[in-house]
Amino acid sequence: MEAKRKKMLLGLVSLVVVISCICLLISFVIASRFFIRLLDDATKSYDVQPVGTSFFDDKGGQDYRRMALIQPYQAISINKDTWRIELKTNSIRYQDSIHDITMLTVLDDGTIITYAFDTLFGGEPVKELWFIIIPTEGVERGFTTDEEFTTYLKEKGIENQNLIDANLLYDELLNDEQPSWFPNDYEP
Repeated sequence: MEAKRKKMLLGLVSLVVVISCICLLISFVIASRFFIRLLDDATKSYDVQPVGTSFFDDKGGQDYRRMALIQPYQAISINKDTWRIELKTNSIRYQDSIHDITMLTVLDDGTIITYAFDTLFGGEPVKELWFIIIPTEGVERGFTTDEEFTTYLKEKGIENQNLIDANLLYDELLNDEQPSWFPNDYEP
């Protein structure tokens, strides 16, 4: 009787172990899918245009604010103070994006000019950073001194660089004001 009882107990323990392993495997699969989805959401690209909208329509989502600049350039803010613009060139010096933008403007000729302070440039801390983007020429260039920046603007024949507080510019866009750089045929 004792051997039969041990055999039954061993079978019961084996069954519990198998069921526990199956439950653990199912939990692992569920947790993996959850974390993969969470990771996808956390690292999603804000460059993806929402279905059914034009480039100039989207103003952002629950966790970010967005300003359409010159297609494909856009300014994204995930906090209330600063903005960033993803660059389109593969330059290691510029790190893929301009961070900590507080002021910017888009000129009528399609030139984007930004300003940031206490930021990084090429992985190094800088006190100030002016950045100019000329999409039609493929120009994405940064400057750490006002003198270099002003000289470059003169070389390009650019005179008007009145920078605007990025948050104020965003507020104007929210009030359905159509900036001068939006296409003439754009209708909100």
